[in-house]
Amino acid sequence: SHIVEQWHQRRRSDQQRILTLAKQRRIHQIHVEHEWRDREKYINGERGPWWNEKINKERHWKLSDRENIHRMRCKLIENNDFNKHDEASRLRDNLGIDSIDESRQSLLEESLKNKSLLIQQESLRGNSIDEQEFLAVANETQSLLLEEKEKM
Repeated sequence: SHIVEQWHQRRRSDQQRILTLAKQRRIHQIHVEHEWRDREKYINGERGPWWNEKINKERHWKLSDRENIHRMRCKLIENNDFNKHDEASRLRDNLGIDSIDESRQSLLEESLKNKSLLIQQESLRGNSIDEQEFLAVANETQSLLLEEKEKM
C-alpha cells in the first residue's frame, strides 16, 4: 500500500510536469509563429526589400487597445486575426455551409459530365448530332455551371 501510494504520487507529479512542459512548448511555438509573421511583414511590407505590388495581400485594420489621457484610441494597428465570417453570413442568408454547397456543386458537375457523355455516346452510335447542336449543349452546360457558381 505504501509503495502504491508513492507510485501514484510520482505518477501525478510526472503527469503534471509533462502537462506543464507541453503548455510551455505551445506558448513558445505561438510566440515563434508571431515573430516569423512580424518578420515576414517587415520583409514583404510596403517599405520592405522584397515588396511586390502584384502579391499584395488585403490588409485589415482595427483600433489599438491603447488609450491616451482622454480615453481615446488613436492608433490603427493591423488585424492579424481578421475573419470574414463567411460561414455565418451564408447561414444567415439560408445558403447553407460551404460543405453543403461543395457537395451540391459536385453533384451538379457529375450530372453535367453524365449529360455530355450521353451526348457523345449518341453521336458515336449514329444518332448524328451536328456540331452546332453539340456546341449549343456544351455552352448550355457551361452557362449552368457559371450560374451555380454565382449563386454560391
